[in-house]
Amino acid sequence: MAMLAHEIIDHLRGRGVVLAARGDKLRFHPAHAVGEQLRATLETHKREILAELRRRTLAKLESDIQAELQREALAVESSPVAPVNGGDLTRTAQPVCRCGSSTWRDTLIHAGQSSRRDCAECWRFVGFPVWYGEPLHLPRAGGKRKTNGTFAGCCGPWGTQRPPPVAPAPLRKEDHGDD
Repeated sequence: MAMLAHEIIDHLRGRGVVLAARGDKLRFHPAHAVGEQLRATLETHKREILAELRRRTLAKLESDIQAELQREALAVESSPVAPVNGGDLTRTAQPVCRCGSSTWRDTLIHAGQSSRRDCAECWRFVGFPVWYGEPLHLPRAGGKRKTNGTFAGCCGPWGTQRPPPVAPAPLRKEDHGDD
């Protein structure tokens, strides 16, 4: 009685043999677990076995992708990030993003203690209008300076302190080399 490809694969896996399709070759390990009769069967049904192994691999990949998509969907649903005002867009006369858009969307983060602002046109991060309950003064599209001298925007509200301007040292006569 002839065995079908899926029966051969299941039989070998039941004996602890790992089968793999590598291009048009059939690989198995450990070799000592496959007797001469089984090797002849593998050779006879090689094309069908290769096709079945590829079908199973694709089915496993599709299953893994579906599981990952479901995990991502659950993560988004249970995410602590929630839109402010139901995700409504806000518009101003001044641009808020370097793309020129004057429309943005605020999203609550940190269990509602902070708010993240993204451009509604290009989804670029604009800044944090509220950071752990502290309102921050967001920059206009032209600059990132907050009122206290630090910067908000792409590097976060913590920003970096801008160094004070340094006046150039006066030139001394010996620096010119003129006598």
